[in-house]
Amino acid sequence: MPGTGEAATIEADAFEACCIRHQLDHLDGLLFLDRVPGALSLHIELHSCDA
Repeated sequence: MPGTGEAATIEADAFEACCIRHQLDHLDGLLFLDRVPGALSLHIELHSCDA
């Protein structure tokens, strides 16, 4: 029963599961960036520094 504090089981997969995980992370104070290995892993290397 929502709001009672009792444990609940939700079965989901694919996009729905990602959305639920995202919202549960917010309740735990986590952000997407807390789950990636590093901020640079989000960026595509556009150029190299080879001279």
